[in-house]
Amino acid sequence: MRRLLARGLLVAALLAGGLHAGAHGATSAEANSQAGQKNVSGWEVAGTTFQTGIATTAIEAAIEPETALLHASLLTRRLHGNVGEALVNSQLHATGGWKSIPARNGPQGIDHIWMKFDKAGRPVGLIVGETKYGTSQLGMTKHDGRQMSQAWRSRRLAARAGELDREAEAVARKYGAGKARPFRVQAQYLRGAAEGRISYRSELFRVKVKGDTLSISVQNLDSNGNPIGATRRLPPVKIAGRPANVVKAQLAGELRKQYPAMSAQESVERANRLYAGAKSAQAALSAKSPALRLAGATAATLAAGGLIAGGLDIAAQMMAHQPVSWTRAGKMAGLGAGSAFAGEATQLAVSQMLMRSQAARSMTVALGRSMGLLPAGTVSLAPKLAGGVVGAVVFAYGGYAMGMYDLRTANQFAIAGAAGSLAGSATGAGMMAAVATWGTASTGTAISTLSGAAAQSATLAWWGGGAAAATGTGTAMTWGAVIVGGVAVVAALAVTAGTMWGFHHYDTVQEWARLGRDVDFIRNLPDNHPGNPWTASAAL
Repeated sequence: MRRLLARGLLVAALLAGGLHAGAHGATSAEANSQAGQKNVSGWEVAGTTFQTGIATTAIEAAIEPETALLHASLLTRRLHGNVGEALVNSQLHATGGWKSIPARNGPQGIDHIWMKFDKAGRPVGLIVGETKYGTSQLGMTKHDGRQMSQAWRSRRLAARAGELDREAEAVARKYGAGKARPFRVQAQYLRGAAEGRISYRSELFRVKVKGDTLSISVQNLDSNGNPIGATRRLPPVKIAGRPANVVKAQLAGELRKQYPAMSAQESVERANRLYAGAKSAQAALSAKSPALRLAGATAATLAAGGLIAGGLDIAAQMMAHQPVSWTRAGKMAGLGAGSAFAGEATQLAVSQMLMRSQAARSMTVALGRSMGLLPAGTVSLAPKLAGGVVGAVVFAYGGYAMGMYDLRTANQFAIAGAAGSLAGSATGAGMMAAVATWGTASTGTAISTLSGAAAQSATLAWWGGGAAAATGTGTAMTWGAVIVGGVAVVAALAVTAGTMWGFHHYDTVQEWARLGRDVDFIRNLPDNHPGNPWTASAAL
């Protein structure tokens, strides 16, 4: 809802700018012709505003492709494994009272070790478990045979017992022998299981997520790792509340692995946004969903850029009382689509760089701090600003390459577009930073004491009227995004149009000065000079 309103406001602002530019082009065409330039309809002013508009910080037009790109970059197989293990751990603890013992001692370690204890804290039961997500199967290993076979389990249980012994020694040195006792007891129990002195259950847990429903089936395994006996099915669980938080936590963890420069808080916020954007838990964990969303968002960008650019050019031609050139409108549509795609691609590339490279992120944050911007605002602003500038430059010089205007005019459009992009981005960031620094949330808490998503939400709600507004807090956030985005778009339009007017005014002044010099030169010619128009007309 918030993106649709923001995009609607952007289109309305662009239409208004396009009509104004068309009228301006009708009055300036003659001056351009006199100056020896190609006739420019004035649409280009609106064209550059198209690119600056999508670069403003408050409008989240590119948040869908960015989220889809993050989603697509996750390693689905590893994510499925981690989510499955976490969900099984959560459910078994909730239903059976088993305590999970950290199990892994390598990438091919045991997924689960659960122990049950008596009142004295002595182990009285052990389950060794392996979780498979969907249709994944137990594999073969080079040295220990089939996964979850007796040999495979014994080697890993013995290794985990050794790790617990070392942990017990470290705890004893720091806190005393009493604190180390649980570690030693667990190590002895696991070693007994590895050596065959203690019997235990070996089980395969198969996890399936369909929509927002979690299903877990359990099978006992023999000494060769083969299923035996009947399959038991745990009651289906709705993935909401705790199970949903388990999925979000695993998404956040995978994001941190893929993007080392991303902070823990940012990974949690982006994981929540990714999960909320998916139609279900199954979609959030699906490899197909992000690819389809990214393709859809890209197609929407191309279509929006082409339709708006082509439509505004037709409107500009009509306002200039010229016959509509459909060839020109088609070129402008292609140019608009290409520049929109270039701007969005740049934004995504810069965003990816800031999440992967700690050095690039630190430099960007330091630059933002020197200008009084908060780190989160700077990281959000930089990609959008870069995308706006690149989009404006592609639009300006693309038109020149198509022969629609000369190089000098293309330079002017590029400068105006970059200036508008900077103004729009700075305006949106400034509005957010001002409230984040001095504003107060509806609860009475200073927004400056908040961070992350809470600060973002409180700031937008402040601009939208806050919780006191009759429409409610959620809608207040929506209107806050629209207001901040609208002001940023107006600033981008104003600076772009103002910069182009400045170029036009400069060209007009220079043209009049040239004409004045020509008149003075002619007036100073001798009466009998053949180039003197008055002498030539008298001779006739």
